[in-house]
Amino acid sequence: MGWSAWGETVHWIALLLTDASRAQPLEVCSLSVQESATYLLTAQPKQDAVSLFGHTALLFWDPDDKPRAVVYDFGRFDPASMVSIAWRFLNGSQRYYLAEDAGALILDDLTHTERGVIAQRLALTQRERTDLRDRLRHQVAHRPDFAYHWYDANCTTKVRDLLDDVFQGSLAPQHTDPSGTSPAREVLRHARGHPLWLGLHWGSGRHAHAEVGHWESMFLPQTLMRRIGVSQRPDGTGPLVEDTCQLVDDGQPPIAEDAPDRSAWLWAGGLAAAGVLLGLAQLARPRALRAVGITGLVVGLYGTAALLVGLLGTFAPFWGHHNLWFAHPGWLLLVPAARLHAHAGLWPQRAALGLLAIIALGLLAALASGGQDHSLGTVGALLPAALASAWILRPSSAVEHGSEVV
Repeated sequence: MGWSAWGETVHWIALLLTDASRAQPLEVCSLSVQESATYLLTAQPKQDAVSLFGHTALLFWDPDDKPRAVVYDFGRFDPASMVSIAWRFLNGSQRYYLAEDAGALILDDLTHTERGVIAQRLALTQRERTDLRDRLRHQVAHRPDFAYHWYDANCTTKVRDLLDDVFQGSLAPQHTDPSGTSPAREVLRHARGHPLWLGLHWGSGRHAHAEVGHWESMFLPQTLMRRIGVSQRPDGTGPLVEDTCQLVDDGQPPIAEDAPDRSAWLWAGGLAAAGVLLGLAQLARPRALRAVGITGLVVGLYGTAALLVGLLGTFAPFWGHHNLWFAHPGWLLLVPAARLHAHAGLWPQRAALGLLAIIALGLLAALASGGQDHSLGTVGALLPAALASAWILRPSSAVEHGSEVV
């Protein structure tokens, strides 16, 4: 679907006007049919894994071109199985490339998936606009792919760096001051309503929570949009953004400005899990032992996955291994410990006490860091269950001595 006729353009803009008639703080875009323009497009985040962090692209409007609007997008990759894509994404080998599409095709897709789009018209000279377009066309023609990285090389950082190149390196110096935020804060506030939040929180240690400069913080679409909105043209002739408008409206509220602190909820969940284990021990100890084995299996597999993800290239060095004090493959020892408890003597409880000792060391490290590891919530999620497991796995002789029949 292209913009080969003026009638199609009028129809599309009319649809946008209708769709954006709901109350919005931004005006509805009215793409000019008289002069060329370049827009930075920011697709708003949604609470699904694919669009959790939004998207960035560039739109070129040219009344003399067919199609009239062309979108350049650094977020393309060759199709493969989900398992293959996930593996390549985690180990930093997933290859992305730049694609060129008719603007109406892209915007129609965003409209049907209910993703809002904000457009910022960039104040570029004809030379700058031509330079930017030529660079994009060259990359499309030669298709140089790149290794995707969530922080260093993604659809947003590629556009950020390309604009800086067009301005001969004079855009980045405007954004060297401290941002007051961190990669972890930016990621966690976007993921606050998604199940991925727990895994992202689990992995974001002191490195990820370290404050970065504004330029480094512009790795997410909304942050780039805000910072470009306050940027000046390097020649001092005025702001870099001439106008900002709503191109596609999704009617969704903006992402919260801060990441949620759910430490209290993690402690509540950990205490509740320990309560279930102890309650089962009072009612039927074999069931309690099975529950201990299931707990060890779940936490051990989660800790193993966290270890593997942390060792792979995509999340280094921001992935914090501090939570390996609390969830690690050693929890898997609770599976045979619970299974063989009746005939295994002291080692099942010793395995559980060993887990407690490691957790205690992790707690001391967390306290020594002054909370910089952001792991006290994780302590609350797992320490009570480890204590309950150690009590349930005490030797059978001790249980019999206490007049409990196994």
